[in-house]
Amino acid sequence: MAMIRRIDFKKLACFILPAAIATLIAMVSLNIWTMDFSIIRFPESDERQGLMMFKSIQESGLYGALFVERLGAPEVSALIDTPFLDWPMIFMIWILTRFVNYNIAYYIFYILTYTSAALAMYVLLSKVSNNYWIRIGLSIAYAITPYHFYRGTIHMTLSNCYILPLGIYLAILIYEEKWHAGILTCENKKKMKNVAVWGIATLAALNNVYYAFFVMLMVLIAVFYKMIEQKTWKPLLHEAVVFYGMCVVFFLGLMPKILYSIIYGSNTLAAVRYPFETEFYGLKIIQLFLPPSYSQIDALAKINSAYTANAINVNENNWSNMGIIAIVGFLVLCGWFIANYIKHFQKDRITQRLNLFAMMALVVLLFCTVAGVGTIFSYVVTPELRCLNRGSIVLVALSLTFVAVVFNKIHKKVIKRCAMWGLLLLLLFASYAEVDYQPYGWSNASEDISRDYSEFFSEIEASLDTGAMIYQLPFSEFPEAAVINNMDDYSHLLGYIYTDTLKWSYGGMKGRNIAAQALNIDGGMSEAFIKGIRDAGFSGFYIDTFGYEDNGASIIEYYKELLEQEPLCTEDGRLYFFYI
Repeated sequence: MAMIRRIDFKKLACFILPAAIATLIAMVSLNIWTMDFSIIRFPESDERQGLMMFKSIQESGLYGALFVERLGAPEVSALIDTPFLDWPMIFMIWILTRFVNYNIAYYIFYILTYTSAALAMYVLLSKVSNNYWIRIGLSIAYAITPYHFYRGTIHMTLSNCYILPLGIYLAILIYEEKWHAGILTCENKKKMKNVAVWGIATLAALNNVYYAFFVMLMVLIAVFYKMIEQKTWKPLLHEAVVFYGMCVVFFLGLMPKILYSIIYGSNTLAAVRYPFETEFYGLKIIQLFLPPSYSQIDALAKINSAYTANAINVNENNWSNMGIIAIVGFLVLCGWFIANYIKHFQKDRITQRLNLFAMMALVVLLFCTVAGVGTIFSYVVTPELRCLNRGSIVLVALSLTFVAVVFNKIHKKVIKRCAMWGLLLLLLFASYAEVDYQPYGWSNASEDISRDYSEFFSEIEASLDTGAMIYQLPFSEFPEAAVINNMDDYSHLLGYIYTDTLKWSYGGMKGRNIAAQALNIDGGMSEAFIKGIRDAGFSGFYIDTFGYEDNGASIIEYYKELLEQEPLCTEDGRLYFFYI
């Protein structure tokens, strides 16, 4: 009873409320109660790769994040070659798939990205604002930013953006607290803060490479800003130890790949990045201010389409929209930055925080902008960070935090009340115009297609022994292969997604798993090809007609005559299967 009395229920309710609202908005946007989770919604594009990861972890545990035993037949797919390991996400998937099917876990995880984003933002805002309503409103605004809906279930690791507010929180602690060799020396809750600092630092360093880098960048900015302000090199010996520790943890997270490359040789073909790609996928400032293309308000959606129809170099950087509240905050931030270097301000704590956030935003903007500092980094250090438009979510978090701190500088009640009402109106606008609401029954057509494919693959699976191998035509490299006629990337993952016991030739890591590619002779259309895959132990092959100029008419007729059999076929006439 004493413990219950110590609980501040108001604080607890305010902490839970934004997460609950953000979660509800995510569920409403998906119209989740109209979806049939007993069957896989037919996955599109990169969603197939995401489902593959969830299924592999369900089948093989954490090992499944590094190797997929049912892909790359007759070998095993070495996913370990790709450097984009997100260990916190992998562990979360592993936990979820211990309790529910991977398909359900996929959507649970996605919805939880809104929950975690709101919670993390609330933790950050609790550090900089004493106004509960400001914390709640801006936490919701961060969770439902257009960036989040654009990434959606396609780029799940990027939707999982909770770490960025926590990274800003870490940078504030680096800047404001007293340190000794990476340990906080303040008396107030010292042990708890040290655990929080190193917990956040570890989580961030093990996150996907983009978010890990941005958090490390913000920590480094805080260190250098403190050095400049104090006019001493000591922060490099004390505060910067957190940054050094993050670098160590980051490389520990990559250690499985590093050790595998040492033992089996490096893979120079898989997920190769080139420095010039940063100029292709970089951040364009105008796109920060564009309304989302899916806006519920037609006039706003047309503004986006008018730009994208005429501009050059439009790709995933069109998913950089900040959202109305973050835009307002960003403009105020820019105004503050300019004014603060024209006029001397009193250096109180709030002003120092605003200066820190403005400096962070400027550095991130200069780094991520097309042909900016990030391009130099790509040529000089590493080109692994090519899609710098993804830095827009960092600007969103900084801008919203800036808004929260500005509220603390407003002392007149009338102005404060007007500002709060303005924020509420903007939040209502954002929740309508900037949330990607799916129409009622939006998943029905996809689920109908999925039932057809499920029946097709189930019939194949039922007719073959466990572990039987299927060759897939046309041959396609993995990952990030070019589109083959009308067959887009990762289409061949459908076989793996819809079966539980069969092995598939697709999915072997290019540059590593070469056996399937070596069997691809004569374009997969000859007796020699059939003999080769039969001798390798394959029980059959399927043809994706989307991968052929004539929709597979020639190759299907060829094998009907050669093998003297009528193939199994999906109702839409896309996939054909032949026994050998």
